[in-house]
Parts: sequence; C-alpha cells; structure tokens
Amino acid sequence: MSPQTSTVSPEPVRSRSGWITILIAGAAGLHAAALLNSTPLQSANDRSRWSTVWALVERGTFEIDEIDAMPHWQTIDKVQQNGHLYSTKPALLTVMASEIYRAVRQMLGWSIYGDTAAVTRVVLAVVNLLPWLVALFVFALMARKYAKTPFARGFIVAAAAFGSYLSTYSVTFNNHTVAAVSLIFAMHFALRIVADGSRRWWDFALCGLTSAFVTTNELPAAAFGLAMFGLLCRYDWRRTLLFFVSAALIPIAAFLATTWMQTGNWKPFYLSYGTEKYVYIRDGVPSYWADPKGLDRNLDSPLVYFLHCTIGHHGILSLSPIFLITIASWLRMWTRPAEPYRPLLWMGLAITVLILGFYLSRTENYNYGGNSVALRWAIWLVPFWLLALLPTLDDFADRRWFRGLAAMLLAVSTFSAWEAIANPWRPSWLYSVMESVGWIDYRDHDPPLPRTLTTWFTSLPPAGADPQHEWIELSATTDHGIETLRLELVEPEAARPRVRLTRSHPMTAGAPIVQVTATIDRETFESGADAQAFVVAGEPSVSAAVRVLRMLPAASRYRPGHVRYERTALRELAFRTQHVTTAVDARRANGDVIRRRIDAWLCPDVPFGVVRLRETITDARSGDWLTRRDYVLSAAGRIEAPEWAKSIPGDHAGAALETGDTVESVGTR
Repeated sequence: MSPQTSTVSPEPVRSRSGWITILIAGAAGLHAAALLNSTPLQSANDRSRWSTVWALVERGTFEIDEIDAMPHWQTIDKVQQNGHLYSTKPALLTVMASEIYRAVRQMLGWSIYGDTAAVTRVVLAVVNLLPWLVALFVFALMARKYAKTPFARGFIVAAAAFGSYLSTYSVTFNNHTVAAVSLIFAMHFALRIVADGSRRWWDFALCGLTSAFVTTNELPAAAFGLAMFGLLCRYDWRRTLLFFVSAALIPIAAFLATTWMQTGNWKPFYLSYGTEKYVYIRDGVPSYWADPKGLDRNLDSPLVYFLHCTIGHHGILSLSPIFLITIASWLRMWTRPAEPYRPLLWMGLAITVLILGFYLSRTENYNYGGNSVALRWAIWLVPFWLLALLPTLDDFADRRWFRGLAAMLLAVSTFSAWEAIANPWRPSWLYSVMESVGWIDYRDHDPPLPRTLTTWFTSLPPAGADPQHEWIELSATTDHGIETLRLELVEPEAARPRVRLTRSHPMTAGAPIVQVTATIDRETFESGADAQAFVVAGEPSVSAAVRVLRMLPAASRYRPGHVRYERTALRELAFRTQHVTTAVDARRANGDVIRRRIDAWLCPDVPFGVVRLRETITDARSGDWLTRRDYVLSAAGRIEAPEWAKSIPGDHAGAALETGDTVESVGTR
C-alpha cells in the first residue's frame, strides 16, 4: 500500500511557536518543583518497587524480606515464593532504576535507606521527569506538524503539559508514565512512516524499540505492539520485519531475562494473582490478599464498575473531561478520511475499547487500580486520546462557544491532575465528594459485636466444660516486674458458673495477690447486662467481683473496633482479634478527674475470648498518661485451631494447636 502524503500547511504565524515554548518551559518548571517537593515511599505500590531497588543494589537479590521488615517500607504488593518475599511488579523497570541508584550510590555515597528523599528524587528525575519533558517536546512537534489551526496546536500541547494524570504520577515510581512516554515516541516514529512517507530504517527500528518497551511496562499493551506491527506491515512489510521486529526483540528479551531472574520462570508474578504466591501465611499472619480491604474487596458489579471507570469516581471522562472531545473526534472519524494521522486515531479507539474490555472481564480485580486518584492502568493510553483531540479542535476552532467550552473542560482536567500532585496514591476529589454525600462507601466498617459487651472478656466457658482447660493468663511488664491476670473457671455449673480472677506480682517481694471469685448468671451475662446484674454472688464481696469484671469504676459499654492479628508466643499462627474499647471518667478526692480506659482484643480461640488487654489511666483534662499496663496472653488451658487459617492454601495443621491442647505458661513476648 502506498504511503499517504501529509497535506498539512506550515506554521502560519511564527509567534505561535513562542507560546508552545513557554508552555513546555512552564511544564518543566512545575513538574520539577512537584518532584522536589514530593514525599518518597507514598504508597505500597511504589514501596514495592523501591524495596526491590534497595535489595538489588545493597544485597544483590530480588528478595525483599529484609527491607520489608523495616518501618515505613512495608508493602502489600508482594508475593511469597520458596519462603522469601518478592515485589509483585515486573522486574525490567525496577532493574533499570536500580542501576541508576547504583550510580548514585557510587558517585555521591547516598543510600536509599538513609537518604531516601534525595535518592528517590534523583532516580525519578531520570526515569520520569527527563523522558517526559523530551516526550512533551516531541508531542509539540507532532502538534505543529498535524494541527491545522493555532488554537488546536496550543490546546493540545497545554492539555499534554498540564491536563492529564501523566503529570500527577510523574512524582512517583510507577510503570504507567514510563509506558505513556514510550507511546509518545512510538507514535512519533510511526507517524513519520505512515503520514510522512519515511522509509528510513531507523524510524522502523525506533518505532519497534519504543512500542515493545510500552508492552514491557503495561502487559495488556501487547495488543498495541501487535497493532503497530500490523499497521507498519501495510506500508513496508520488509522493513517492518527486518528493523521493527529486530529492535522490538531488545526490550522483550530484557523483560523475559529479568522476569526469569526474579521469578525463576518466564511468567511475571502478576499472573499468579489468587494463587498461594499471593495468599499465604507468613510469621503467623495471613497476607493482605487473603483478606483484601477497601476498594480491593471487589464490591462492584460489571455495570457499576464500568460507570465508575468512565463517569464515576475513577472516571476517565468525569475527572479528565477534555477527553469528551476525543470521543467526539472518534464519532466523526469517517468525515475526515484524508487526515494523515487517521490510522493512529483508529488504533487508539480500538486499543482503548480492548483495554477497557480486558479489565472489565477481570471481575476478580475490580479495584480501580487500588487507592489512587485515577484509573491508573489506563494512563498509558493518554497520548492516543490527546492526539484524537485534533480533528474536533481544528473543525470548531473558529467557534467562540466551542473555545470557551474546551477551555472549561481543560480547566477541570488540569484541576483534577494538579490537586493531587503531592500524592497520587489517595482518593480523587470526585471520590471524596461522592463519599461525603453518601453515594459510595468502600470503607472497612468495624464488625458489630454479637451482643452488648460490658466486661473486658467476651464469653464464658461452655456448660459442662472441664475447669482444667478453661483458664487463661495475661501478663504485663511493669516497673515492679511481671504482673499476671489469671481468669479461670472454678465450677462448671451450667446456669451459674463460678469464675476466679487472680491478679498478682510474682516477681515483686511482698506484693499483694488480689483474688476475687464471682458466681455469674449465664443468661443475664449473655444478654449484655452489666456486671451488677449478672454477678449473683462474690468473694470477698459482690461489689469487689463487679469491680474486677468491669475493671472500671462504673458501668460502661464497649465500642467495636477494627480487626487485627495479634502474635503471641503460644502458637505459630496469630490470633485474629477484634479491638473493643470503653472508658469512664472518675473524680478523685482532690477534685482531679481521671479517665480509666480499657482496650481489649477479643478472639474466640481461647477461654473467655480475650488475648490482649490494655488498662490506661489518664488525666481527663490534659490527656497525660498516669499509668498504663499492657497484658498479653501468656498461657492458656486450651487453644482452638483458628478458623481463618482454613481459607489459606496449604497445610497449617501443624502450626495451630488443636482443641483441648494445654499450653504451659511461657511468660510474655
């Protein structure tokens, strides 16, 4: 097929180029300032990549176990293989960034752990900022060559410089901006072949190189690489096979090699989602992906997901409404058959539909790219959408109402991009608005308590239980030694069990041992009544029994809190607990008001259902601590196997104690 010849008129007014230069210079300054003011390690996503960069340079391995254990470096974007942790992110881009860090380490002596902000900004300047500015210049050249009106030319460059989420993600380590920048270069070289009739071998080679690099950074972009190959074959299949394919093999080979080095096979960890690599138990605690939170819980139907991807809280059109003009251009493409860049408009439309369809089909991954301001897996398509602005901008450039509308759409798009420039790993402004008015709610709400709770323990031993197994000990380290709380069943009467609480300081000579026994009406206890109602007898007195069962000077109901995993020395698997809390103010004889607060972490795996207890006394006015004790489960008569472990792949029977096993006191941890 013979090449099309560009009929675009030359630049009509030389001064228009000055405005383009000002736009690019302004973009350079603002993006550089944003990068210099950015906070490193903003999210689990980029921490996952930076952890691998650290491990490669400092330890010569892809294993991130060591750095993941450090404060502020933990990430949920990790997998476990052969007992070690790895980033879920494909390796090629991270390996490239690690070599930049290696050079910084050798030349300046900076460490990514000790000089985190300085190192990450230098690396991101090389990986994100400089390529983006060069790509913006190249995009301006395309605009100058193919736009027919000064308005279209200036608008498209302004939109590229400020009006998309490419700007927002330029301050963080991610694959999306890298892929988008590579796509701009690929489009540039492709247009030289398709629109300008170039048959120079280096245009084919550079188009192949950059197209393949897009694919290595966005795995679904393999469709784009194939589409570009097919398009160029229509114009010169020999040069495409010889130069395009040969150059494309370079990043593809690098991707496969680094993937093998990281995973041990040709398959990236991404493709193992939902397997034991993602869902596992480590150090007794299940991985995040065994029980995802928030947006990651996959709550929406396909229709709702599609709406939020397009016009909702992560919407391409609602957050970046300039792309409404793109849709108008796509709908009118058959009216402009002579446009030299028309093949890329069709390609952009087809690839956009294909990518949206691909992600809509992955119903197990309906999380909008996680906690982020935009639909980040679609960001690499932005150059296609920007190019598609041109036909409509040119056609309506002389209409004042259209110029006003386009300026308004650009203003909203620019606001969306730049209001989140400090941290793109958070909800968008539209998400926050929709959440505030109650239209959406992806929050992890604290599970309700099964009943009203007025004591620091949640349950009584079952009727007929053996007292030898129905006891727990919780221990706290104090200034005077180890203080122990022992709660035990004394008599297994079904309707009115007797329980005993012993509070002791065994490591302090002469310290008093407080022992209180309470006879409890089971039905009243389980109804959620206060201890004053369910304690029917007590030694040394009913009032003493009520005080120790409340641990507060007055009745108070516990409020439900979040779920967390508590590790102890009693078993390998952690206890899945729910945090509950309550507090009561009391006035001392001198008039001071103190606040007594009790926090408990409840778990049904042990007698009485509590594995941790915190007693805090503060000055009610100033909030200063007066005393605080943290009691942790140190011994128990029995420990049940955890229910949560049954949903995790693998055999964990040896890691959990079966019902009826007795654990001797092993102290605190």
